[in-house]
Amino acid sequence: FKFAVAYWHSFCGQGADPFGAGTQNFPWDESNDPFQAAKDKADAAFEFISKMGFEYFCFHDFDLIQEATDFSESEDRLNFITDYIKDKKKILEFYIDTLGFKISDSGPVFENGPEIIFISYDPNEHHQLAFVLGREDITSSTALNHISFRVESYEELQQIKEKFDAINHSYMPLCHGNALSFYFNDPENNGMEIFFDTPWDVEQPQGEPWDPELDEKKLSIGWKGRLKTNQGSF
Repeated sequence: FKFAVAYWHSFCGQGADPFGAGTQNFPWDESNDPFQAAKDKADAAFEFISKMGFEYFCFHDFDLIQEATDFSESEDRLNFITDYIKDKKKILEFYIDTLGFKISDSGPVFENGPEIIFISYDPNEHHQLAFVLGREDITSSTALNHISFRVESYEELQQIKEKFDAINHSYMPLCHGNALSFYFNDPENNGMEIFFDTPWDVEQPQGEPWDPELDEKKLSIGWKGRLKTNQGSF
C-alpha cells in the first residue's frame, strides 16, 4: 500500500459531524463558478502535496468538482478538471521530481486569473523560474529562446541524465568545448538546457554530440587530446 493524501478529507470536508454542521470555510470554495472553484481547489491541493513531498493522492469522483444536475453536464465537468489536473501534475512532476526544483510560492496572477507558480533550485532565491499553466499550443518547440541552467559538477549532470532515463525523457547531449550540455523540452515543449562548464576556453560557436556514458576522467582526456592536436572543433 502507498501513503496518499485524501482529496476529500484534506480539501473538501468542512468538519460536519453528527453533532452539527461544518465550520471550516476554505478560500477555494468562494467562487460561484464550479469550474473556477475546482481549479482553485486543485491549485491549493497541489501546492500542499508538492511542498509536503507526497507522491500520491486519492479522491472520489466529485471531490474534484461540484456535481451538476444532469449526467451529461456532470461528465463534462469531470473531463474539464481531470485534464486540468493532469497538465498541472505533469509539469510539476517534471520540474520538481526530475529537475529538483522546489515550489516557493503560487497564486492567481489576478483575481480569478490563471495560476502562476514560482520555483527555485536555490533556497536563498525566492524564485529562479515562474510559469503559468494553460498554454494551449504545445505542439511547437521554443528552442530558439530556451532557458539554461548551470550545474556545479559533472556528477550533478549525470544525476539529471539518470532521472531523464528513468522516465524515458529524450534529450540531446551536445559539447561546446567550454561546456557539456543536455538540450531537451519540458512537458509544454519549452526549450531547455542544463550544462556543466569545462575548464577549457574554446572559440564559439561550435558543438557536437558527446557520450554521456563516459566518466569525467575519460572526457577530460578527450578534451586535452583535442587541444594538443589543435583540432578546430570539439
